[in-house]
Amino acid sequence: MPDTRIVRPETVRLDISGGDWLLVKRRLNAGEQRRQYARAWQRLGNGDGRLQVNPLETGMALILAYLLDWSLVDEAGNCLTIRDTADDEAAKEAALNAIDYGSFVEIKEAIEAHERKNDAETAAKKKTLTGSPGVDPTSPSLAAADGASSGSPS
Repeated sequence: MPDTRIVRPETVRLDISGGDWLLVKRRLNAGEQRRQYARAWQRLGNGDGRLQVNPLETGMALILAYLLDWSLVDEAGNCLTIRDTADDEAAKEAALNAIDYGSFVEIKEAIEAHERKNDAETAAKKKTLTGSPGVDPTSPSLAAADGASSGSPS
């Protein structure tokens, strides 16, 4: 299959502690990535229009961009449903705000690890697809061809 620039809607299951799991997007498309950045960045309050990262929003922005479903339950054992709210960011954010902070951090770190793994795979794939075949070590250099000196006295 030829390589494509289109991001297919694929999912990955990430296991977390306590036997729980997260269902996340394998990759973000350009629109999802831009929405994540838009949520994490804000205008400076001094009126010059520059943007700065809002550290209180970066984790939430990352999770909301990737998370589709999970196995987390409430104190009565009922599933904390987010799958049906995947398009309703406010409902998904409310569910994330209802969990304990340690669980929020664990989810964020699991998604960050997933993102790092994807970035490494993408970089390796690009290197394989676009890498040059290399230079034959026995071929003469351009400097030798035009008579330039290599700096040695001979």
